[in-house]
Amino acid sequence: MFYRKASIRALYQILLAREPRGEEITNARRLMAAGQSIQDIALQLLKTPEFKAGAETNPLVSAISTASAIQAIYRVVLNRIPDDATTARHQREVGAGLSLEGLAATLFGSAEFSARAFDIPLVASAAAVDHRRVIQAVYRLLLDRDPEDFALAHYQTQFSNGLSLGDLANVLANSEEFKYRALEIPLVAAAAAVDHRGVTRALYQALLDRSPDAAEIGQLQSRLNQGHSLSNIIAGLIDSHEFRTRCAGLSVVRAATDPDEMLRRIERIEAPVAATSPRTSRPTIFIDCTDTLNSELHTGIQRVVRNVLRHAAPAAVRHGYDVVPVVLDSGGFIGANRRIRVGEEPSVVAEEPRNPDWSVRLDAIASHDGNILLLLDSSWTADIWPSVSRFRKAGGFVASVVYDLIPVSHPESCSDVIVTAFASWLRYFALLTDAAFAISRATKHELETHLSRLPTANAGIPVTHFPLGCDIDVRSGDVPLHCGLGEIFGGPAATFIVVGTIEPRKNHPFILDAFEQLWGANEDVALAIIGKRDWKSDAFLDRAKAHALYGRRLHLLRDISDAELDYAYRNAAGLIIASQAEGFGLPIVEAFQRSLPVLCSDIPVFRETAGDDAVFFSLDTPTCLAQAIRDFLKSRAQGRAARRSDRTLTTWEASAAELLGGVVSAYRRARQQPMASGDVAAPGTPPG
Repeated sequence: MFYRKASIRALYQILLAREPRGEEITNARRLMAAGQSIQDIALQLLKTPEFKAGAETNPLVSAISTASAIQAIYRVVLNRIPDDATTARHQREVGAGLSLEGLAATLFGSAEFSARAFDIPLVASAAAVDHRRVIQAVYRLLLDRDPEDFALAHYQTQFSNGLSLGDLANVLANSEEFKYRALEIPLVAAAAAVDHRGVTRALYQALLDRSPDAAEIGQLQSRLNQGHSLSNIIAGLIDSHEFRTRCAGLSVVRAATDPDEMLRRIERIEAPVAATSPRTSRPTIFIDCTDTLNSELHTGIQRVVRNVLRHAAPAAVRHGYDVVPVVLDSGGFIGANRRIRVGEEPSVVAEEPRNPDWSVRLDAIASHDGNILLLLDSSWTADIWPSVSRFRKAGGFVASVVYDLIPVSHPESCSDVIVTAFASWLRYFALLTDAAFAISRATKHELETHLSRLPTANAGIPVTHFPLGCDIDVRSGDVPLHCGLGEIFGGPAATFIVVGTIEPRKNHPFILDAFEQLWGANEDVALAIIGKRDWKSDAFLDRAKAHALYGRRLHLLRDISDAELDYAYRNAAGLIIASQAEGFGLPIVEAFQRSLPVLCSDIPVFRETAGDDAVFFSLDTPTCLAQAIRDFLKSRAQGRAARRSDRTLTTWEASAAELLGGVVSAYRRARQQPMASGDVAAPGTPPG
């Protein structure tokens, strides 16, 4: 996560001579998470009007015809300075019209650059005596480093379950770390200009200790030209008979599958020793907010994290605790004395700690009796577990919030990277978590079922659930409106809204299909889709933007404030949520809090969240939704009361109080301490 942000900043500094804005960082990270490389991002920047307009003042661009610029590009791409003859040759090429992009692409396509990513020989593989040596060798080959102890333990277990060397190579070669290492240069490289012959030779030398013949070069070139990924090529060579022959005679020692042995491997990483350890007079709840603090998103998990943090400090004080937000950097958790946007204005997430030196790593802090680490944020793609393990080993208590198990229950609705990362996250969660908190009863039951099937699960993990809040922090007074909201919601048409990120499981194409049926029948309805794009959303967005009613009856509102979202809730005809799977359904309670009717898909978690206060429709065909909308509009036209909830809804203050109270109660139960007078039993547990 942090190296992504650093590389994006470097791109903007070099190409546009400025720092990127927050939304630019977020957008670039989203594109990279969806599969685009740093080279793709650079290519987009090179084509922007801003880059072209700044070419006269950008020092790298304005000096393109000079030797210094050529030397700068060589230093960036090849980590060396060209000799005088090479410099003179490039000066002539520049004089003949070679562009900055063309020069960079030429160097990125050279065999010298290609070989940089594959210059680590697979040493001593024939002498390896167990899987650990092989795993270390593959890590050194692809990532130029040794694996962490917990990674060794994990992959040894995977080998015992049938993982091949090719599978391991495929995972590592598809990792963001490998991509960053191979593409660590923050300049553009045209993918089509890569020297496939150079890549092929480098691969054969590294993996098979020989040069490829002409037929092998041709075969791999053909596969690359057909779109096969580099990771698949690497995996194929490692799975080849020739590579296996090199490793013949291995005396393979299988990793222990015993949970205690796995934990010993994980916890073998020594904690750094701090010269001084910051303390407070009370125990502390450290709350992870890494992803949210570095994100511009304000929906889903990010909304939960921001609002819980906003109310965490007073909730914790009632139980005798301080609160300190923390973030994960390249080496572990550190204190996050920063501000985080909750509503329309910045708001401090917690009181500043009494001791100012919270930059020391969390896993180096001498444990205060009762210290708790709450994993509140999305962390499945981050390397959190070594730091979590050190904190727990020092006597700390670890609590985790689980939002859903969608990557397990509906893997087809998630990217392969998320499915793999989440499965790994769950395995270590099961080993290193002392208490779990789900956001709904449905998610709680699903998590309990999943944990019961894991051979390494901690059978004693108490799993409870807590309610989410529904209030949106909007300042009083007139709120300026953007995006033409007045026109969208002020016309005669009944405008329905869809709230949430645009991704496959949210079923936006299904909703649009239903509205096309209504428009074809001359129904006076409109659809406003509110949410940022996520993975696999390009086809739907292209369809929406090309629609004949786009901008008139069909609207995309992808960047609106909390105040504008509140306006949409209060002025829409209804909320439609057609998800195939969810952990809770936050827009439902946000709509109820504003007396907005809700039409939602008939899935168990929505039955729990909405109760009898929503109109449910089947996901069998879009016609089911279209008919539900017709029935709703007919009832409204006849003056019959719409289904509007008068239930008592949970505020974020109450949500944070229940979560923090449950966390403290879970700790005291685990340590068999008496409940303090202000404590409440964790939801779903018997009174103590």
